[in-house]
Amino acid sequence: MSNKENTIRRAQTIQPFGVGSIITMDGESFVVNDIPDWKHPKQAIKYERLNRALGNKILLSFSSFDNNEESITVTRFPEWYHCSKCEKLRKISSSDKLLREYGKPLCNNNKCNNKAKLSPMRFVAYCDNGHLTDINWWLLAHSNQQLSETGNCNHQDNIFFESTGKGGGDFDQMFVNCRGCGADKVSLKNIAQNVTGNFVNARPGQSCCGTHPWMVNSWTKKEDRLLISEPCKEKMSFEPRGSSSIYRAKVLSALDISLEEDNTDFQSLDLLIEDIIDDEKGVIGDAILKLEPYDNNYSAKIRRRASEIGISYEKAHNYIIDKLNQRLDDDSVISEEEVVNKDQQKNLFKDELDFFKTRQSVHQHNFDINFESTKDGKKFTNLLFSHIAKIRRLREIRVLTAFTRGRGVQEIKVDIKGDKNWLPAIEAFGEGIYFELNKDTITKYFTENGEKFSELIKGQQQELNKLKDNFFLDIPDSALFILTHSLSHLLIRQLTFNSGYSSSALRERIFVDPDSNYAGIMIYTSELDAEGTMGGLVDQARIDVIDLVLEKITESAIWCSADPVCRETRSQGFSGLNRSACHCCSLVAETSCTFLNAMLNRLTLGGLGKDRDEVTGILTYIRELV
Repeated sequence: MSNKENTIRRAQTIQPFGVGSIITMDGESFVVNDIPDWKHPKQAIKYERLNRALGNKILLSFSSFDNNEESITVTRFPEWYHCSKCEKLRKISSSDKLLREYGKPLCNNNKCNNKAKLSPMRFVAYCDNGHLTDINWWLLAHSNQQLSETGNCNHQDNIFFESTGKGGGDFDQMFVNCRGCGADKVSLKNIAQNVTGNFVNARPGQSCCGTHPWMVNSWTKKEDRLLISEPCKEKMSFEPRGSSSIYRAKVLSALDISLEEDNTDFQSLDLLIEDIIDDEKGVIGDAILKLEPYDNNYSAKIRRRASEIGISYEKAHNYIIDKLNQRLDDDSVISEEEVVNKDQQKNLFKDELDFFKTRQSVHQHNFDINFESTKDGKKFTNLLFSHIAKIRRLREIRVLTAFTRGRGVQEIKVDIKGDKNWLPAIEAFGEGIYFELNKDTITKYFTENGEKFSELIKGQQQELNKLKDNFFLDIPDSALFILTHSLSHLLIRQLTFNSGYSSSALRERIFVDPDSNYAGIMIYTSELDAEGTMGGLVDQARIDVIDLVLEKITESAIWCSADPVCRETRSQGFSGLNRSACHCCSLVAETSCTFLNAMLNRLTLGGLGKDRDEVTGILTYIRELV
């Protein structure tokens, strides 16, 4: 980086400053290298469910103490820097004399007396396959000249960037030019409309550089650059380096939930499994994997073995099924690539959904939850939520597996060559509240309002379907999900006011099973610092407090300060995936939302019914029942 020590928090190494991201420090800009270049973390994080989902990769986190043997590695990017005083552009390399002497990029123009500090150029190029590169500003400055004239210019150090617009200007008011050979000024509009291969050091016949800044830079010889880059047919886009389109981390998140302690001796059941396999002559058939009580020859054996080790039949039955399925998986030929490419996050959420469905209160070191019925609350609360759980302590593990750029056509793994057996991770502790929606109310509501509800969200579902083939985020499009997600955001906004947490500290986890009309919302906070354990959020889980919270969010759902504009807008937000959802009523910090503030519709909650030619929102529906 420079000759100074620079520090970021451990959590930031996962997001937002993970592999492939652009990080700015002390006015200088860098891109984070992939993990083979890191002085890798030393602290191992163990959680079997997550390790297994990631192909048994080791999860490593940076130590909580100063350790010079642990660090991320970065590469200067972009290399072109700009002087705001004299408007000069120049490339910076590790061998730069002024950089070595002063420890920061300085202008070498005599008019600035070598004192002006340079700023990295704002614009870079990327493609939807994840490649990223600097702009060749020297070539752009000569793009209006004939090749023979360009070739005759040896003034590499006389490129200038200027803006004629009073407020910063549009692309047609930004220019680069070479004052060494007197080439005509070239507007940035040229490259914004056509990012050609020449301007991004691409392979012949391509419009993409096909590589990453830490693998190659403009100082690399042309022949070496071609060897390192890969063929890529995507076109590169021209964006400011701070654009949210340039980098999106793929982070897997799992809660440390265990339904059972590890002190049960299952040796007797393991022997029974071997008996089952022996009876079937080594074959695990479908009939065995459908073991049910009273209708299978093995039921009596399972009950006897379960009694021997002092557990229930259900627990023994589930253990055997899991082990038999595991044997099947072990016998199958599945490559590590296939394991990693499975839909891990969806499977992790499914495991957590199965747990929350049990309403089982557990008191473990890493997860302490207590479910309570809402029957003692107001009728409105009871009709909306059947149960509310206080999560006094939780442990969340987040793992950075890949990143995408633009439309996310291709995921770039944090270990591009795939040689490493570890992934960067963090563990965070916090608290939360779990809201289980009343299934009976949900079923009755959709029975009476399903047709009108489907018409309301039809446009959102169609827009999402257009993105399915090339979309970096897996967003459900069911009616129950849109309703639950919209409710989650209103809860986050209100609980932020009540709990004392910052607006970006609270997060959501949405658990929806449309087939059974089950829906649950977990609002939680989990950070490495003290904010994750203040207790202010759990205190809001009292039924009398929730009664008041629901009064507030019902008002917010029915009327937004931006109405009637917000209410009547049919396409809002990211890719037009929202309806009737704006910053005044429904949107939250992007770090709080699992789905980037997409697929929200406030009318699913606060629609006023046929008198206003709207669907009856579920909160309005319940208020009429009360």
